[in-house]
Amino acid sequence: VDDAIRESQADSNANRVLVLDTEDSKKLGPFTVICTIWNRTIGSGIFIAPAIVLRSTNSVGASLLLWTLGCVIGMSALLIWLELGLSIPKFELADRDENGNAGQTTSLQCVPRNGGEKNYLEHIYKSPRVRTTCTFGFIYVVLGNLAGNALAMGKYILQAAGVESNDPLARGIAVLAITFAVLLHAAWRRGGIIIINALAVLKVCILGAIIIIGFASSAGASFGHRPVHGETVDPDTGAKTSNFSTKSSFSFASDGVSSYASALLFIAFSFSGYEQPFYVLSEVYRPKKFFAKSTLAGLGFLCILYMLVNIAYLCVVSVDEGLDADLDMATVFFRKVFGNELAPRVMSGIIALSILGNLVVMTFTAARGELVSILYQQSRRLKYVSLKRQSSRNWRKKAFCLSPSGSLKAAPPPGPGSVAVSSHTSSPRGSQNKALRRVSSSTGFSPWS
Repeated sequence: VDDAIRESQADSNANRVLVLDTEDSKKLGPFTVICTIWNRTIGSGIFIAPAIVLRSTNSVGASLLLWTLGCVIGMSALLIWLELGLSIPKFELADRDENGNAGQTTSLQCVPRNGGEKNYLEHIYKSPRVRTTCTFGFIYVVLGNLAGNALAMGKYILQAAGVESNDPLARGIAVLAITFAVLLHAAWRRGGIIIINALAVLKVCILGAIIIIGFASSAGASFGHRPVHGETVDPDTGAKTSNFSTKSSFSFASDGVSSYASALLFIAFSFSGYEQPFYVLSEVYRPKKFFAKSTLAGLGFLCILYMLVNIAYLCVVSVDEGLDADLDMATVFFRKVFGNELAPRVMSGIIALSILGNLVVMTFTAARGELVSILYQQSRRLKYVSLKRQSSRNWRKKAFCLSPSGSLKAAPPPGPGSVAVSSHTSSPRGSQNKALRRVSSSTGFSPWS
């Protein structure tokens, strides 16, 4: 690090910021990127939204078509994020051969950075200065907090435990949950990643179990209760037909445009979460090679899983039961399959577990991407930060580093041979590129290897 500081001619005056990359052994692999998407996306939405969509459309066929449209919207949005995340910002760096050795020529290359949409909006809307940062910061700080999710988790835990609604107790559980997530990532980074991956796999297994139970019930299997089948009842004649009958799937569909619009919003909310890996993009291993494949595979798998879960629900739940305003689809599903009053409590526990996964992954990504980036952007007093090696086990000395955009992010202690330098606005762009080129050549910095 000291050699890199001398090489870049950085000093206490100033205008250059030392950026230390994470060691390859500590970077996030493709599986962790996929689990980050799964953990954030699989929340309460897939358990609650199907009933809301069915109530809005009053049709099995229309609701499934809307979920298909939601998959298309989610994948399209991810492609836009990939275009931005893998394209900006660009710096003039030394070209490298197949072995990673720096050559004599240079070219504009993308440099990964944390921050997500804040960086992309700042890149697109450059004028007036800091307008985008202030606007995004206000929305994020005021509205984008985890208190609502944590409080909902507390209420679901009380329901699962069979305890009557108690707001003070629910708030206490919420505080404990957020405190656990924060201390986990501060004290044991690797442990936080392990828990993120484990909760993601557990959520996928739960959805897989719902799919298997639903299809088995449709085939006539019984799970300690009578066999059940999803049916659609004709409101005029009272005749019952299968939910997937071509004669009744679209027969009683709602004709209100606003109903379909609101249903689509709930579906879009259920797919939110694909953006989480972009907040830690600079900590992803070889993002140019693996990041796009990982994110597309993760969200594509969830699209298939969500469609199968909705079909499994409708294999068991009749349309008139799904229209009950007081219950979510998953609760009705388990109640019909197992035929007891334990189903709502089990479902509340599953939803609480899903929300806990959201809290853990959002605490991990927000600390490295959005919030700290916003705070630094508003504080121009910090002009130079140099990093020494520190023990990753000592959370009180947790390292911070600056991305090439000048945004501050929490990071694990960096390893040798991965240093870049960028300048602030008071330094000309030419000197910035020269500094980047010089340090890239001398230390082997290859952000997109």
